[in-house]
Amino acid sequence: MAVTKDRITIAASYWRLGFNVLAIGPDKRSIARWKPWKFARQTEDDLRGLPWDDAKTAALAAISGPVSDGLVCLDFDKAPGLNVVQGALGRLSLPTGYLWVVRTPGKGGGWHVWLRSHDLAAELARRGLDAGKTAFEGPYPGADHVELRWNGCYTLLPPSVHPEGGRYEFWGAT
Repeated sequence: MAVTKDRITIAASYWRLGFNVLAIGPDKRSIARWKPWKFARQTEDDLRGLPWDDAKTAALAAISGPVSDGLVCLDFDKAPGLNVVQGALGRLSLPTGYLWVVRTPGKGGGWHVWLRSHDLAAELARRGLDAGKTAFEGPYPGADHVELRWNGCYTLLPPSVHPEGGRYEFWGAT
């Protein structure tokens, strides 16, 4: 993860936003024990204890769900067009210039839309869905599929580099 700031500084910035943050290897797998943080908030010491200076650390990720203050990621796979995301933003009543949209590199490309929802578990239960699941996946127009990643899933964050090359970047960033 070649970046201008050091990795721990970037990870700590996300952590201060309420995210549980992980050090990720080149294969998109956590390179440290992470399951305790699926459902418990990391301390700053926990975060700083991760192998940020390890040569195997290629990326960083956030754990979705209540543990990260209601963090949710909508993951649009193989969705090359921005129109897919703009349509979803409209349906969510978010501005088309929403800053928490990330262009994902790799085969087919895609998008991550990050948001917070503190009431998602209740809404899933109301709709008869299993609130204990970590992600839901379904078809979506203009994309291969969309995943709702919300309860203990982890997803790569900018400025991570995809295993196939290319950097995760905020769409609205300059």
